Amino acid sequence: MSSGILLLLDDVISLTQNVSIYSSKIASSSVLTFKKVSGVVIDDIAVTPKYLSEISPSREIPIIFKILKFSLINKILFILPTILLLSYFIPQVILPILVLGAFYLLFEGGEKILEWLGTHKEKKLQSKISDVDSENKKIKGAIKTDFVLSAEIMSIASNENINLPIFDQFSILLLISILLTIVVYGLVLLIVRSDDFAIHLIEKQTNKILKKIGFYLIKIIPYLLKILSVVGTFAMIFIGGEIIFNAIQYYLPINLDDLNLFFKFGTVPIYLFVGLVLSILINLFYLFLRRLNLF
Repeated sequence: MSSGILLLLDDVISLTQNVSIYSSKIASSSVLTFKKVSGVVIDDIAVTPKYLSEISPSREIPIIFKILKFSLINKILFILPTILLLSYFIPQVILPILVLGAFYLLFEGGEKILEWLGTHKEKKLQSKISDVDSENKKIKGAIKTDFVLSAEIMSIASNENINLPIFDQFSILLLISILLTIVVYGLVLLIVRSDDFAIHLIEKQTNKILKKIGFYLIKIIPYLLKILSVVGTFAMIFIGGEIIFNAIQYYLPINLDDLNLFFKFGTVPIYLFVGLVLSILINLFYLFLRRLNLF
């Protein structure tokens, strides 16, 4: 009897050790993968606040949590299983899907630039649209953009762990999905609610230095949000340009040394240039189709 209990305890200890080793392996791989996708994660953080511009402060937190909820659902129920199945059975279709997502990002980014330039005159009529309609439109736009960026992040993460067993890949992508969502929307929440922190410093603190910090924050925050909106727009264009250029390189190998004007400054100007040109062309083509009443 006692020997049977000892054997059972030995099995439990062995199983616990194996689970611990496996968990450590998955956690380690997830951290390494997260580092690989950190650039796109930063872009995701920069992109999201632009959808919260001109939103009532009382609606910011509910909207962020609504986007967060859909983001997590999309990652776990749609993107994760799709990426796993495609990478396992037909990995060659992942790049074309990413290219389609890139065109969407370029359209969104180019639309914003043309709006700044005054080309999209219909945007000025938006004041006649109800607050609810405007809010829903922003939420839909944020969810779509998050979906595209998440798909790219998950594709990169999957590619980094392509040689691992399928269950290991699933565990890593699941952990990345949860970690990514918490990090991105946690930081977005801090950014958009930083004005509350500033008001707290002004009204609740007795220390003069803290009060001054609060006053400076109140002045800086509107400019910070505008800067983030601009950064987010160009981040979408940059990511779109990067995907398209790398896809062109994959299908039609290009020697970067031939692009002397850009290559001496690295690949960043190339991606940005490709993204800017395509984003403007896509939107001009869209406006042309609108004039023909095709949309």
